[in-house]
Amino acid sequence: MDPAQEASPPPVRVARPRQRLLRGSLCLIAVLTASRLWAQEIPDSIRLPRLAAVGRLYNAVRFFHPALGQVGIDWDGAVAEVLPAIRTAETVAEYRGALERLLTVLDDPATRVVDAGEPLDTVGHEPPITTRSIGDSVLVIRLLLGKAADFVGVTGALSALDSTVAAVHAVILDLRAPVGWIHPEETTGYVLRESGLAQRLLPGLVAAPGYRTRLHEGYQADDATTASNLYHQGWQITPGDVLNGQDSSRTRRTAVLVNERSELPSLALAVAASGAGFLIGEGAGSRAIGAETARLSLGEGLDVQLRLSELISAEGTTVNVIDTVVPAATGDTDFALATALTLLQRPHEARRSREALPITPSPAKDEAASTSFPPTSLRLIALYRLWGAIQYFHAYSDLYDAPWEDQLERYIPRFEAARDSIEYGVAVAELMTHVHDSHGFVRAPGLRALWGRAPLPLHVRFIEGRAIVTHIPSDSLARGVRVGDEILSVDGEPLRHRITRISRLIPSSNKAGLRRDALDLALRGSDSSYANLRLRGANGQPRAARVERRLGYWDLIRPQRTGPVLKLLPGRIGYADLDRMPGAMVDSMFTIFHDAKGIILDMRGYPLGTAWAIAPRLTERRNVVAAQIHTRLARRPEGALGEVGGRERLESTTTQQLPERAGGVYRGWTVMLIDERTQSQAEHSGLFFEAANHTEFIGSQTAGANGDVTNVSLPGNITVWFTGLGVRHADGRQLQRIGLRPDIVVAPTIRGIRAGRDEVLERAVTYLRALPARKGAR
Repeated sequence: MDPAQEASPPPVRVARPRQRLLRGSLCLIAVLTASRLWAQEIPDSIRLPRLAAVGRLYNAVRFFHPALGQVGIDWDGAVAEVLPAIRTAETVAEYRGALERLLTVLDDPATRVVDAGEPLDTVGHEPPITTRSIGDSVLVIRLLLGKAADFVGVTGALSALDSTVAAVHAVILDLRAPVGWIHPEETTGYVLRESGLAQRLLPGLVAAPGYRTRLHEGYQADDATTASNLYHQGWQITPGDVLNGQDSSRTRRTAVLVNERSELPSLALAVAASGAGFLIGEGAGSRAIGAETARLSLGEGLDVQLRLSELISAEGTTVNVIDTVVPAATGDTDFALATALTLLQRPHEARRSREALPITPSPAKDEAASTSFPPTSLRLIALYRLWGAIQYFHAYSDLYDAPWEDQLERYIPRFEAARDSIEYGVAVAELMTHVHDSHGFVRAPGLRALWGRAPLPLHVRFIEGRAIVTHIPSDSLARGVRVGDEILSVDGEPLRHRITRISRLIPSSNKAGLRRDALDLALRGSDSSYANLRLRGANGQPRAARVERRLGYWDLIRPQRTGPVLKLLPGRIGYADLDRMPGAMVDSMFTIFHDAKGIILDMRGYPLGTAWAIAPRLTERRNVVAAQIHTRLARRPEGALGEVGGRERLESTTTQQLPERAGGVYRGWTVMLIDERTQSQAEHSGLFFEAANHTEFIGSQTAGANGDVTNVSLPGNITVWFTGLGVRHADGRQLQRIGLRPDIVVAPTIRGIRAGRDEVLERAVTYLRALPARKGAR
């Protein structure tokens, strides 16, 4: 239950007699006082770091624990259920207990809460190798290799046992390590492999089980209907070693004794996989061995050991190599050794193959998650999900103004304190402003209620720092408004104040994109509502106008311009409006402009995928690199303790080339018109044209947001998009947040707008007319 709800006491029935009335009043005061103290007794200095640690753990398990890659565990639900206990834990023991309850849902002994700090190295307490015989038929070999062990000497001692091993019917390989033992990585496996012991313990050629870990190539969208299929999650497979045994008689049996501190060498895995022997685990923790793990800090002297891999057979099925688990030795009773002697007396049985774990769908989402205002625990789950998706997969994490890592703890109080869907949506939007990505769209019921979805039937842009009406698609829908009018206020609020208020909720790559989007939202409202505008025209006199907003106006205002899509301007200059030109018109464009001195590609808007057909026809070259593409890869949790480069971020880098040309080559000049409306695919079109024939850019700064988007779904019917695929110029130059740089800087003026002029287009025409007649072949 939400603590805020628990803090509200039930109604109290008060008796009439004065004594009982006083007693009841005192009880009520006590309840209210206790509730307030209960809600505040855990200081933020303790509570917030704990909740942030749980958020990091939530994402580490979500992205990297093998179980969540194949079975339907309701991890979100499990974390949400334990969060109230985390928030109210008064002691470290209570905090630890809540964490341990959470991890039980994974049913994995390798993933558990442990005490922080390195264990002591007990090297020197025992010799690295000892042997003894039990009767005439069993040889016990004990290996305990510490940091200072003579590995060459141990290898030689094992090799010298060859004739002894050949003479016995069974071998017990004791790899159990004492408490606090640190074994150097893969040292036991090395000496066993180099000694040749496998030749005596295995019946032939045996493939030991391998490992698989989860691998993410970008963030696979939660809502696949609104994203591409460029991102994947799957498995990275590490095949097991292949060992060559020569014991063709198959009469010699082997038992391997391990505990949770043992190294699990390939020979032990091969023994179990081949059916030539057994693996006996001492203590329940022994079931955790054989897994790669990472250690993450939970604070307050606690860490979590997290499984990252699982064993798989050569056929790809999951493997549990421990045959039986026995209690730890007590006194003179060694249960593991006694069990080994019993099992070795049994006749040989071929090991049955294990089927792969089933892949089952995740449980249905909690109904509370689908409401517009979910309870506190689910709001924190939303914060964790969004923070983790950005932390591991946002394409431009190197371009933040402040560390994203810090935002998790910082925003916990904001998500907790939200009182309704609007404040909840505002918290999500404000968090996304820290990614500085104009692709950071937030679709939330609260935000739709806050500023509405319906637009005005107007195009309004910042011209010379003022909000100017630049185009009216239909005069009849905006009576009283004229092109060139400045908008001073909306619904009684000064526009500059409205812009400032809204700007803090807009994720933006740069100021040009921020001002564009803030102005758009400042004019919106609910469907069929009227905007009361205060305007100032060319005469400088303020006046009022009342204009209706409608959702149906979106189709009306999407095109940025009217008139012919293709036209031939005086001086043999071609003009193509790429904001409206479909791919089917590309051939017509080159036919009409085949003899033009130059072509103006107007990209002040959003294209219809035409760059892939246009750019190859601007050059005779083949295999032209147009852009560098970067995808974030994730295979381990960031910030793992004791790892060099624990926060290193991996990515794949590929080069994108222009497609094969389909049609003749245009050899004239080309320029592209740009401004703040040029974003994403529009900017990518610029990269294509730039790479093809050094197309020059005329206009002003673009929005600086390019790359394929993906999305994450949050409780409360919220979807957040972000850039998952990073894009750079062909030569590696940064595009994000900078945008395309105009070669010729020119911007419209208020005087030009009122005069009906397109000053950017005029400058492009002037520029092309001054160039030589032909650019020549490229």
